[in-house]
Amino acid sequence: MSALFQTIASDLPVYPSAVAYVAVRAWLTGAPDATTDYALDFSRIDFALQSVGDDRMSVTIPFSIDAIDAVSARPNGDLLLEMRPTYDDGAVGQWFDRVRVDYETLTSSRSHSSASITLVGAASVDYWGAASFTLDVVSRESIISGGLREWQTKLSVNIKPGDAATWAGTPITVGKVIGTLSDTAAAQTITESG
Repeated sequence: MSALFQTIASDLPVYPSAVAYVAVRAWLTGAPDATTDYALDFSRIDFALQSVGDDRMSVTIPFSIDAIDAVSARPNGDLLLEMRPTYDDGAVGQWFDRVRVDYETLTSSRSHSSASITLVGAASVDYWGAASFTLDVVSRESIISGGLREWQTKLSVNIKPGDAATWAGTPITVGKVIGTLSDTAAAQTITESG
């Protein structure tokens, strides 16, 4: 499934012009199990990119026996979230990996009114190549436990732990990026490093 999301639209250092929207798709890779990649028709994705601890991602898809069989055939695969930016000038970027974690578990949930499957994975990731940017589309700023600050922003295609950011003239080192995507919305929370 591919869905469109609004994203931060200025001061993205690696792109030639502002990002207008982002297409998103999710996969369970099949190569480690000598099979094809399986496209995940997601209803929700949650991910956390962290400078301390494992990155995590969960992908919720509609329940079906075919989906359970397809996932079961890929026990050694990776959960993969890909993004493709489209710029204000109409240019379309390339698909790239935004989040990649080792697939770990599947849970299914069925009731009389809904049914879904959730795939969960985690991976230890070393982030490198810190970028600099300005947080300019912030809907909320909070102080959380330990006195750390966090900001709720629109989805960004390139913010990662270790990046240097500025908010209201104050420098920030990104410690965690948490994202939530559905077929109708996207949100992102950035927490400073502690």
